[in-house]
Amino acid sequence: MGLEQSSPALSVHRRRKGDTLALEALPVALLSYQRIGIVLDADYLPENRWQSVCDRLSGKGFKLPAQPDCEGTVIDRADGKRLGIWLMPDNQSEGKLENFLALLVPPDDPCWELAGKSTAQAQQMGAGFTERDFIKAHIHTWLAWQEEPGMPFGTAIRAATFSHDAEVARRFVAWMERLFK
Repeated sequence: MGLEQSSPALSVHRRRKGDTLALEALPVALLSYQRIGIVLDADYLPENRWQSVCDRLSGKGFKLPAQPDCEGTVIDRADGKRLGIWLMPDNQSEGKLENFLALLVPPDDPCWELAGKSTAQAQQMGAGFTERDFIKAHIHTWLAWQEEPGMPFGTAIRAATFSHDAEVARRFVAWMERLFK
């Protein structure tokens, strides 16, 4: 009986995504840290994601703009606390981390287009990913074809598989510097 009672709670917890958990943890983090950066997927309705951030921060002393800053939002509170918010991929567009990484693929890489065509063909043949996850499949296909196949995102970034000088990468780094310096 005890297991049956805990099962619904466990299944609800498992369905919550990292972005939801990050937003739920934000009020506690604001009590503990002077500078906080939060990176969230904009998903398919960036204005809804921004509104959820605004709702979560309501009454916490931060004056949020009506829309996220395209350069990354950084807000100071009267007590010296600083909060930064970045919505993947670029603070304006719908998408997620993989959309950001797609913007970092070297523009002259001949395998990027082929990876997209191969991913589309696999989808037509019945590959199990959804249309919403096409970009995830595309980026992982491309990563599978690198010198070290299948690198995790962080490893691929450190290995300079992605272009560090892409405009959106420079904006992201500038946001981090504004937030934490």
